Amino acid sequence: MELGKPRGESTEEKSADSKELQRVGDSEMKRLVITFLSIMLVVVAVSEMNAQSRSGTYYRSDEYGRGTVTFKDLGSAKSRRLSFYVLISGAQRGTCMGEHRGTAKWLSSSVAEYDSSAAGCRLTFMFSGRRVMVRETNCDDSHGVVCQFEGTYVLKRK
Repeated sequence: MELGKPRGESTEEKSADSKELQRVGDSEMKRLVITFLSIMLVVVAVSEMNAQSRSGTYYRSDEYGRGTVTFKDLGSAKSRRLSFYVLISGAQRGTCMGEHRGTAKWLSSSVAEYDSSAAGCRLTFMFSGRRVMVRETNCDDSHGVVCQFEGTYVLKRK
């Protein structure tokens, strides 16, 4: 054993170990950066999909009647709104008809809401794939009591 040198690894061995740790650390850092960037790309892609156009005509036919909701996207990303026109008719001819139009505000990437303070009618549109679920509150003035806007409508592509 040499005097003045600590027991164990030599300076050269410590330097080699340090370089190996740095190489492993650099490799690990590159892997983490690539993983992070991959996740960010997925997040951006999902956000773009969620911001997709909801324009089109959606149809509903069930035991309560038939209906259509036509949507048109308005505005840009920051001030995006959704123009709509909903038309329904009762299951039995002449039992009920109703319509309403307006502009809804986006609450999230898949939910828009129309709230008419004057009439008290509120319509909530919840999008999922090619479907939109419509929920209504206090919209009886826009249709008779036998039929309703509420229900699930399916997008039909031309």
